[in-house]
Amino acid sequence: QDQEDEQLELWKAVANTLPSRKDQTSAREYAVILNAFADKDLTSSRIHKPVARMFEICAVQLVPMVATSDSSQEGHFLPKDLALIANAFARVQAGPYVLPLMHEISKQARSLIASFNHQDISNTLNAFAKLEVPDTPLFDAAATVIIRDIGTYNTQDLANVANAFGRQQMRHVAVFQGIADMSLHVMDQFRPMHLGVLASAYGKVRIRQDAFLSSLRDEVIYRGTIGKAISEINRNHVFGLRTVEQLTHAFSVLGMHDQRLAFVLFDMARTRVRESAKALRLQDEGESKEYDRHRFQSSMQLAVRKGIDVPDGRGLATLLHAFAKSQANFHALVRWAPRQISALEGQFSTQDLATLFNACSRLGVDNIPLYRELLRYASDRVPQMSPKSLAVLIRAMGKVKMFRRSVMRQAVKIISARIHDLDIIDVGCLLVGSAELGY
Repeated sequence: QDQEDEQLELWKAVANTLPSRKDQTSAREYAVILNAFADKDLTSSRIHKPVARMFEICAVQLVPMVATSDSSQEGHFLPKDLALIANAFARVQAGPYVLPLMHEISKQARSLIASFNHQDISNTLNAFAKLEVPDTPLFDAAATVIIRDIGTYNTQDLANVANAFGRQQMRHVAVFQGIADMSLHVMDQFRPMHLGVLASAYGKVRIRQDAFLSSLRDEVIYRGTIGKAISEINRNHVFGLRTVEQLTHAFSVLGMHDQRLAFVLFDMARTRVRESAKALRLQDEGESKEYDRHRFQSSMQLAVRKGIDVPDGRGLATLLHAFAKSQANFHALVRWAPRQISALEGQFSTQDLATLFNACSRLGVDNIPLYRELLRYASDRVPQMSPKSLAVLIRAMGKVKMFRRSVMRQAVKIISARIHDLDIIDVGCLLVGSAELGY
């Protein structure tokens, strides 16, 4: 503990000192120091305030330095420096104060884009995507270099570039075509996490490349069946729960409705959930088994910090919605879903609640106690629900013939006041659901 305190004091001293050394700090030193703090992840430590203040001050100081950087002068910002600095602020999830700096980084990056290597481009674009800073000129300029150099990109670079374009909803067909063509040759070399990121990117921009999608499907099926036997010695055959969610959602959005694929993805998800449940039991060993909501939440948060793949409301809703859309209503899934929803003990958002109810109704889950439990949660949360979520919920209630007066009365008041928030699909859900309920 004493050694840890000493290390924290050293990090704190650097954080307090760096802003005052502006004139003595080079571009590369800024990049290295800021990334070191991002690597350390001190957000939950006792020195998070001085560290956050350092990042904010440095962001302001760097704006004129980046803006006046001249490639003909010594000490100018190289592509790697720009990429690393942008990446550091993205990793600490910097606030709006970083926007002027990102604007200047974009201008410098565009002027130097021809000299950016694959890693510089990947880091820069992902920083803008993670910070949700839209910058079409930068992405367009980068696209030219990406297409030119796509043959030099490794699997991680391909996944990261696709992820950046996907998160920013940049539907650059030539870039995604190039990534798909290159991926076909190295599909077996992707790590599971990168396969999930890659599939998710294509799903977000709704680009279906048939050869790529078929190859991705075959790779997932192989690793989830034949490759499952060697998962203990080759981690490339172990798909995390988040990756399974990304793959399932992407295949569903892109119209890949293959029952073999759906069962393999379900089996992967079921296995990961079993492993997380076992890890949580070991973690809670010796503690009181009396249920306490605060203890439940603390246990889940601790599990996440320890890297345990814990299922949550958003992930389970995404997974079941995708299976429902793919019509993957096989018996094992229909029996598994209610147990997972009940195990969350209501720890999901109102949108996830509506999605879970709807997914179960579409999968043909015949479990009245589950639907009653979800409606009990819904009764307390209707005032917080959006009209769109209420439309989905009412449609699902109609499908399973579960009427609850308290939910409908509150829903009618909310929807009537915000009727213009609904699109034609939502209106259809409301009409059909209300008719099936005889309302």
